Amino acid sequence: MSCATLNLAPSLKLLHNSNSYNFQPSSKQSCFFGKSFSSVTFVGPLTSNCNKSFWDSCHAIKGLRSFSTVFKCFAPKSELSVSVGAGSNAASDERVVVLVIGGGGREHALCYALQRSRSCDAVFCAPGNAGISNSGNATCIPELDISDSSAVISFCRKWGVGLVVVGPEAPLVSGLANDLVKAGIPTFGPSAEAAALEGSKNFMKNLCDKYEIPTAKYRTFTDPSAAKQYIQDQGAPIVIKADGLAAGKGVIVAITLEEAYKAVDSMLVKSVFGSAGCRVVVEEFLEGEEASFFALVDGENAIPLESAQDHKRVGDGDTGPNTGGMGAYSPAPVLTKELQSVVMETIILPTVKGMAAEGCKFVGVLYAGLMIEKNSGLPKLIEYNVRFGDPECQLAVLVITILCKAAVTYLIVTAACIDNRILMRNSFGQNITLFVALLGQVEDFVQIINKQDDIIQNSYGFFTPNYDCLDKLKQYPVGLSIGYDEWGDLAQVLLAASRGELSGVSLKWSPGSAMVVVMASKGYPGSYEKGTMIRNLEEAENVAPTVKIFHAGTAVDSDGNLIATGGRVLGVTATGRDLEEARDRAYQAVEEVNWPGGFYRRDIGWRALPQKHVAPKNKLTSTK
Repeated sequence: MSCATLNLAPSLKLLHNSNSYNFQPSSKQSCFFGKSFSSVTFVGPLTSNCNKSFWDSCHAIKGLRSFSTVFKCFAPKSELSVSVGAGSNAASDERVVVLVIGGGGREHALCYALQRSRSCDAVFCAPGNAGISNSGNATCIPELDISDSSAVISFCRKWGVGLVVVGPEAPLVSGLANDLVKAGIPTFGPSAEAAALEGSKNFMKNLCDKYEIPTAKYRTFTDPSAAKQYIQDQGAPIVIKADGLAAGKGVIVAITLEEAYKAVDSMLVKSVFGSAGCRVVVEEFLEGEEASFFALVDGENAIPLESAQDHKRVGDGDTGPNTGGMGAYSPAPVLTKELQSVVMETIILPTVKGMAAEGCKFVGVLYAGLMIEKNSGLPKLIEYNVRFGDPECQLAVLVITILCKAAVTYLIVTAACIDNRILMRNSFGQNITLFVALLGQVEDFVQIINKQDDIIQNSYGFFTPNYDCLDKLKQYPVGLSIGYDEWGDLAQVLLAASRGELSGVSLKWSPGSAMVVVMASKGYPGSYEKGTMIRNLEEAENVAPTVKIFHAGTAVDSDGNLIATGGRVLGVTATGRDLEEARDRAYQAVEEVNWPGGFYRRDIGWRALPQKHVAPKNKLTSTK
């Protein structure tokens, strides 16, 4: 008999498919388990038909924490004793309760990833939303006033919160991070002074000037007549930006002088953006391709994240007014590895050093909106956001693999044969996988399983044999007991950033691509109806195992129906081996959603892929 005991997290989900595998206990051998409290025991031999369903079922064990177990398997003729440890890194053993501030799609994605962190004991989200609550990704606290720092601090102390992750920009600009840090609560997010990188476009532009960070030529105005005279001198097209925060709507790309004059009047005369538009930045129009670049920053060190490309305009073909983002994909082909190095050296690192020199160290995520200029092919900084992008964050949590991925090929650490049985232990980083296989010819199996071409990492980041390899393995009665950590430890990475300790952190990325298609209420970014009913989300997520729907503006009405309460409502996200597969899966899921009150863009990814527009179904309107 072959067996293993794994200590699993309390939040373990085990999905059973009786058609895929079965357990057949044996009475010929006995097992002694050490440290078996709160564990799941797999007793064999296990048999499988080795079809896709079987291997998909291996993906069902989620939330595995760091574990250490010792077991012994006794056979009539031999004995095998193996000890498995998760490593002695002190930081990895630290337990933490996390509070996520915000209630949009970005925060849902963060909760989704943090819940899967090995060291995370619990995740709270304030205020949260219906999707976060219903999915169980966090405990939502809608009654907590996130604009009241004292209330947030009291909550953290009551519930032992060891890390606060601030999602949206408004609490950062208002100084929530300052107050939390002063109270001794580790916080991932910049101070109010550092958040001025997003809170004031004039501040950002001045920093670029001082530290020679490449950006578009500009002037700042409070007088509409002076602004219009400068616009006339420069000519159109030209860009008009409200200096402050305007919910992603304060940037107007004026194609004609008349449009530019109208934009100036709307901000400086009519005050359509309130105090955010009492000062405007008039900026040179840059021609090229936009891209987004993210970096984790601890005040002195910066680690690049994967690139992305957003789609700001509301309509297909990049038409219509700007929005908070109608979709995105990652990675962005336009940002080659060489260009990413240029961005780090000429934009990100000078910004980090400049902010430190100005006395306001930046801690959190630097989200650089870039333009890859058509003529030079070099990046220029358009704007900074001081938090994870939305919807780009939804992509990041599906493709990031933290301290997990060491190689695509399985590394056999321990292998021993007992009556034609082999036990293999695979370790990559702190990620532990146990295999127990009943084999006819051990050497043949090892040769197959250890060939790099026969191993893939699927879009969730799990390591499994590919299906060609499975065909080869059908000759063997293969049994598998598996324990793995899906996401690594995002909580510890963000905690390290808040402590200024990113220098010892490494990030790796799952192969393949990811795409998110935003589904918005009809009328967005203008006025829109609230309370429209949304159905079939479960069917949409079941289109493919790599589909995940993140909620932004949803609630549950008195009858238990899911309704739309915001402009951007859902982020339908999917991963694939390449961008085309990710796109196909995302749009297949979108088409399953039954929401007559919503719409979406049909061409997300058009810059990187051949033109392929999705034909709308009656369930949902695909254009405005």
